Formats: sequence, C-alpha cells, structure tokens
Amino acid sequence: MARWKPDAVGRLSRAALQLFTERGFEHTTAAEIASAAGLTESTFFRTFTSKRDVLFAGFPFLEQQMAQLIREAPPEARPMETLQLAMSWLCAQYQADADLVRQRQAIIGASTELSERELIRHTALAAVMAGGLSERGLPQADARLLAETVMVTIRLAVYEWLELNCQDLGQLYSKKLTFLQSGLNPVGVTA
Repeated sequence: MARWKPDAVGRLSRAALQLFTERGFEHTTAAEIASAAGLTESTFFRTFTSKRDVLFAGFPFLEQQMAQLIREAPPEARPMETLQLAMSWLCAQYQADADLVRQRQAIIGASTELSERELIRHTALAAVMAGGLSERGLPQADARLLAETVMVTIRLAVYEWLELNCQDLGQLYSKKLTFLQSGLNPVGVTA
C-alpha cells in the first residue's frame, strides 16, 4: 500500500470545513485539520500558510478568472456588460457548489476576523475587475465605481440566495442590479 495519498489540498480543505463546522474556526487547530485529513501538520503548512487560508484559497483563481473574462470580453461590450459576463460566470460557479458555498459562508459569518478577511478579498477582487476595465479604456475612477458596485451587489445577492435558499443566484443578482438601476432612475421623479 502506498504511503502517499493524492489530493492533499482537497483533503485538507474538506477536513477543515468539517471541523470548522463542528467545532468552530477558533477551536480548530491546523494539527487537527491535518490529522483528520490523514496528513501531517507540516504538510498542512506546506499547503496553506494558516488555517484561515483554507477558506480563502480560491480567491487567486477567482481573480485570474475575472481578469481573463474581462480581458476576453468583446471589444464593443460596454463596461457593465463586460462585468456582467464575469458575474454570470461567478454565479454559475457558486450555483454549482451551493452546499460548499453555504458551509463556507456559515463559518465566515460566525467570525469577525473571517468576515473582515472576506471583505478584504472582495476589495481585492473589485480592484482586479477595475484594473481590467481600465485596460479597456474606462477611466480608473469610473472603473473602480462600477467594480465596487458590482461586488457589493453580488455579495448581497449571495447572502440573500443562501438565506432564502433560492434556486437561481444569477437571476437574483440580476434582480438586484435592476432594482439598483431603477433606484437611480425612479419612475415619476424628476431632477
């Protein structure tokens, strides 16, 4: 029988989520995660810099995907249309892993430290998106405004999607954007 078992990242991630759910983030150690995954603590620290990083390991991939989707959007796409392409992809990813997203958000929501870390990661993701829009010719301030608005909208849509156990995150996100647009241009109100 082989001593080495593949998929250390996946095994550590699954073990961490399970332990965080059962015991809480603060009451779980890296050594316990490694043991539950059938690995050593040194393997844990070769894979992740801290137990917090287990929950945020996917953000570099998201940043790369967002940058690529914005870069590859049709040249004639307007800035919000460009962001919509990226958000449609993100909604589909969350939808496909709904149980994992729900478990992860419950863990993060129970910890002020993790909630703050998530906001930092969302700000970084918005900066990547704004950078992509700037590369497409949108002034930086406008790009940042659109990217930050989209990130707040998707974050609130995800919270509602999880809370209400909605079926379609993309549709909920679109409804939130429509509401935002109608709030900016309310019917019957003149400037």
